[in-house]
Amino acid sequence: MELVSKKQLDDLLTESCYNDGKERFADFYYVLKVEIVSCTEPKISCNNSDLNGVNGNDTFSPHSPKVVTEKWLSDQI
Repeated sequence: MELVSKKQLDDLLTESCYNDGKERFADFYYVLKVEIVSCTEPKISCNNSDLNGVNGNDTFSPHSPKVVTEKWLSDQI
């Protein structure tokens, strides 16, 4: 995990062929390297309001990433 500038993020996405060309508005972004262990978990859909207050993540923007706990996820399924 690292904190990168808007330009650094664009460069990383371009190098990985994932840059969507959209304008980014924040000055800095957290970049995480993840390993997908399994794709067998069911996809859940929820409203932004369902996420309010989970781990202190207020939904100021529908575009901002949200962090939820495993317990919250298991309660939704």
